Amino acid sequence: MAPVLGNLPEETTSFVGRRPELARVDHALGTHRLITLTGPGGVGKSRLALRAARHAAPRHCDGVWWADIAPLRDDQLLVATVSDAVDFADYADHARRMPAEALCEWLQGKQLLLVLDSCERLAAACGHLVAELLTTAPGLTVLATSRQPLGSRGEFVLDVPPLPLHGPDGAAALFRDRARRYVPGLSVDGSDATDDPAAAEAVDAICARLEGVPLALELACAQLSHPSGDPSGDPSGDPDDTTSEADSTRHAGSTEHPDGTGPADSTEHPDSTSDADGTTGRVQSLARRLLASPLDVLAQDGTWPPRHRALRTAIGWSHEMCTPLERLLWARLSVFRGDFEEAEAREVCAGGPLDGDAVSRTLHDLIRKSVVHEDRGLDRAGQEQTRDRHQQQDQHPYPHQPPHHGPPRPRTRSAEPSPRTYRMLDTLREYGAMWLRELGEAPPAAARHAAYYADLVRRAEENWLGPQQADWYRRVGAAHADLCAALDHFLEAAPERALEMAGRVGFFWGCCGHLPEARSYLTRALELHSAPGPHRSRALWALGFTATVSGDQDSAKWLGEQCAVAAWQAKDPEDMLAAAYLLGVTHLMAGRPLAAHTLTDRALAARPGAPFDSPSQLRCRFVRTYALTGLGRLDEAHAEAHALRELCAEHGEVWTRSYAEYALSLIALLQGRPDEAAEYARAMLDSKHLIGDSYGTALGLDLLAAALAYGGSGEEAARVYGLGQAYWSRVGQPQRGTPELTPVREECERRARAGIGDAAYERAYAEGLAAHPDSTLTLALLRPRP
Repeated sequence: MAPVLGNLPEETTSFVGRRPELARVDHALGTHRLITLTGPGGVGKSRLALRAARHAAPRHCDGVWWADIAPLRDDQLLVATVSDAVDFADYADHARRMPAEALCEWLQGKQLLLVLDSCERLAAACGHLVAELLTTAPGLTVLATSRQPLGSRGEFVLDVPPLPLHGPDGAAALFRDRARRYVPGLSVDGSDATDDPAAAEAVDAICARLEGVPLALELACAQLSHPSGDPSGDPSGDPDDTTSEADSTRHAGSTEHPDGTGPADSTEHPDSTSDADGTTGRVQSLARRLLASPLDVLAQDGTWPPRHRALRTAIGWSHEMCTPLERLLWARLSVFRGDFEEAEAREVCAGGPLDGDAVSRTLHDLIRKSVVHEDRGLDRAGQEQTRDRHQQQDQHPYPHQPPHHGPPRPRTRSAEPSPRTYRMLDTLREYGAMWLRELGEAPPAAARHAAYYADLVRRAEENWLGPQQADWYRRVGAAHADLCAALDHFLEAAPERALEMAGRVGFFWGCCGHLPEARSYLTRALELHSAPGPHRSRALWALGFTATVSGDQDSAKWLGEQCAVAAWQAKDPEDMLAAAYLLGVTHLMAGRPLAAHTLTDRALAARPGAPFDSPSQLRCRFVRTYALTGLGRLDEAHAEAHALRELCAEHGEVWTRSYAEYALSLIALLQGRPDEAAEYARAMLDSKHLIGDSYGTALGLDLLAAALAYGGSGEEAARVYGLGQAYWSRVGQPQRGTPELTPVREECERRARAGIGDAAYERAYAEGLAAHPDSTLTLALLRPRP
């Protein structure tokens, strides 16, 4: 299937059946603007939506974008989640414009398909948001999946039924396909002389018992990888054993080997056979155990609605088939709101009979049973492909381009390969969470989870100056959903810890497009914990930084002054420098470079130290350096910016180095060296993409366009200028930057138009404006030229 512009998840298994449903969805996408696929959990709504979205992609020139609503527990981050999904990094000043309004404005004029997956928890809020979006963005189409309609005006509801039991697109076909996946070579067709028709009869019985629900069939097929058909290791296979699952899980480990490696499993189920491929024995054993499952008791307590009976049976039976340790880990893994790494599972889920090694072994057992899935699409931050792309650029993927001969360009150290990540489907997570509550482990599990992610943010902040800075940006971005969950926990259970954590993560989120979340959590934490102290000072500073990036300089100045007062009272040198940095930036943005230089120079003189002694030492040096540019002291500014850039490159630091390159690009441009200016601008853009800084990317593209125009490349300048405008739109702001950039931008456009003519300029500008960051055009624009 052709590549699709957007962020659709990867399809990791074959797509079986659903031809009538696909046709209906495809027709609905051409005739309605809001289509909601409804049906019980596990019926295949998400997979159908994914396949339908891929089919519809050619009709949507601005892409197809996937928003996973399942991790959200309330509607506070709904707009932010949808903004992230459509690649809108909302940097807008929400004192003047609400987040939903900014998103609506950004979507105007775009022809795109937005898929909202798993809306059932927030159906009303999703319906309200979709109504706003569709009203203001006539080119938008929304495809939603939910267990209930959204209730929005104009909504077209398509109920997704279970698969028919028979036929080439039916449940039996899916079962056979997945059976071969779990047991390669396994034949369950009963279609030739070598097959036992009894196996096919057993397949029909299983499909009927599970009512054609795809997720239920997937879970059942996972059991076929066990020759006995009984992965729990229970040699009796007694279907009448109704021992409480909760009780058996509370005593997890009681059937382990002495070395703790797992339950004894040396006795085969009596139903297993010795035929060549084990087909009949496996499938018949599976059918007998499933048909005799005692788990219908769950239907009587209101936990699962009657329409979920088949899925309840399959999930409950899969749970019953798990060993006690697998059940325990299943429950504990439900605390993760997003994807997780194996190391994170070891830290959060270990305890009692599950030590770290047991967590690793048991996790892979749950993967084999399809309870946990390996995530093979975009990484959790959605930046994996972007990072890989820019690392590949260092290897000159365009063979027609000669090696670079411009000013020296120290390269960003390659990020470490991303670890594998895993996730549970929302329905399975809900089931695990139910048992976690039954075990009485929900509160301590949430506390362990929150403590782990608070520590992750602490380590990220402490290592901000280190050579793995870009990797820490990746990790913080990757853990976004779970960081929000941890903050939610602390806001209820420990507001001071929420304040500390929000203060630490606020700068990362402010740099990388999560401003709504940063503002929300910082504001709530400051309201809940008003006592003075270092955590409050840090949170005020982080909130001030988000205000600066949002363009709300008045609020940033006020918060910077509050930080300065708190730092002076606490006699904390780092806090004093942090306040000086924040106030210095507000002076720069207001066109007061002398005030910015004086403030930061005095702060550094009063607290002498090396640039890498602390983050604020380094940041204040950049403000002082850039202020020299605004003052017209270009030679001094060049010397300081070059020294700062080299020092950052030596330490592997990315964020400050990128802004030093920005200053060098502007200086070179002002001194009449456009080719050098373009090289520094591209170096900055490499770094900004690496850490996901859309705001910095927009600034860098404006500067690159100006350098190209001054160098006589009018058509390319127009394209880059258009792409820069697309980024400014993406961050939800008009062009920003220090005042000296305004005449540079104006001169850029004048020169480019004069060089190629208005008509050619408008065509190239429109091409850049329509480009997406992942397009070939964008890659070509960001490549260094000889």
